[in-house]
Amino acid sequence: MMTFEQEREAIRQAIARFPKYFNLRGQSGTFRISEQSSYFSGDTLYLYTEIESGGKWLSYAKGTEAELKNVVA
Repeated sequence: MMTFEQEREAIRQAIARFPKYFNLRGQSGTFRISEQSSYFSGDTLYLYTEIESGGKWLSYAKGTEAELKNVVA
């Protein structure tokens, strides 16, 4: 089992494998991954995406790294 700091570092490393801002296939808008909202459930890492709306970042959806790689345009 990872410590809290190990989990946070694993999340940062996963986020670094994506562009800072990106588009999602089939969706309009600009997206990013929220380090703060992303989390582990057991051994599974869930990355939380956010969408920019009116100058604010709003929670959008969560998924695994593999799922997200399939939809980042």
